[in-house]
Amino acid sequence: MNGIYTHSGNLILSNGWSIVDAATPITTTLYSKNPYPYVGQITEVKNKNMENLYNVIVVDKERNILIDEKTVAKNEETAKFESGVYEYLSKNELSLNEVTVIVNQLGRVEVGNWVNN
Repeated sequence: MNGIYTHSGNLILSNGWSIVDAATPITTTLYSKNPYPYVGQITEVKNKNMENLYNVIVVDKERNILIDEKTVAKNEETAKFESGVYEYLSKNELSLNEVTVIVNQLGRVEVGNWVNN
């Protein structure tokens, strides 16, 4: 197998997984390769609370943009809910067959517990 052997004899694979013997307790740590500035540099991303940034757009058959919202959510379905898609359709007595809903993932953002002082 390709990878790097540690001093304890564990094999660390290029995808960040490690192979240990059955008697060794396993802890999960996620790593991502940082493309800047050194090749092969590894950055730890453990304990990061990441969510997605979405742009949610709803267009009707007459080319009217009904909703164009950006929101941070864990998945596309939550993004549609938080952008008010279902509430808008219900309030205006529209069905999903009468509109086009587009959800674009714009990127990942770190979120956390914010404290207002």
